[in-house]
Amino acid sequence: MLVLSLAIWAVKAQGGTFNYTQPDIDSGKALQDLSRIAKENALKRLSSSSSGCTADNVYFLLFHRVYIWIFEEKLRTTSMGGNGEKVNGSQGMLPGGTGGGCIKEGPFSNYTVNLGPLTARDPLAHNPRCLKRNLNTEICRASASLKNTTEVMLESPNIELFQANLQGDFRYPESRKWGFSVHGGGHFIIAGDPGSDFYFSDVAGTLTMMNRPPSRNGTLDDVLDLEPLGEAYTLGEMLDTVGGSPFCFVYE
Repeated sequence: MLVLSLAIWAVKAQGGTFNYTQPDIDSGKALQDLSRIAKENALKRLSSSSSGCTADNVYFLLFHRVYIWIFEEKLRTTSMGGNGEKVNGSQGMLPGGTGGGCIKEGPFSNYTVNLGPLTARDPLAHNPRCLKRNLNTEICRASASLKNTTEVMLESPNIELFQANLQGDFRYPESRKWGFSVHGGGHFIIAGDPGSDFYFSDVAGTLTMMNRPPSRNGTLDDVLDLEPLGEAYTLGEMLDTVGGSPFCFVYE
């Protein structure tokens, strides 16, 4: 439901229309068509970027390396604001967080979420409300701590299993014990209302991340950029964390 709603939203944002029957929705045809249209529109918008972003070059691990680095650099001079206001309630299926209400401090205090929630009668109707945040220290300790991260690296003899362990990918028997694991835990730590790019960026690119349609192998000369937040760098530059640009750190 979430992926279908995002696909419909993306097509509407581009001025498109759709008319699917219930059998089309149930069979997955609607989602397949809408995802393809949304992806084509996204690639058109990105085709002029310095990375030349196409279906051929999406690099999960190195993208996150430069993303986290740029994010950390920005945090040195710009506060991201506080937690949501504390809301007491039932824990549900996950441990309760430390907030849950509207963000009252920082640059996101006046951020407006316009769509959803998905449980509404019309989840695509205009529904302006505050952005909520519910930082969850329990999930951090259970899934994304230094101990978790270290164990994932030590128990990954190759890059394929490292990716699987990092995601808690249940297709791999060795990865099932990790639960949310480091990647999923990082998202659930934020918690709150899924109305910001913490949620939309990953879901909107799911088909590309899963290599559908199949793409060529990457090269050291391929470029990743996060403009206008940061500069563009080749994969070769991002592989070196001690002598290359822009990084200067070591893993211990």
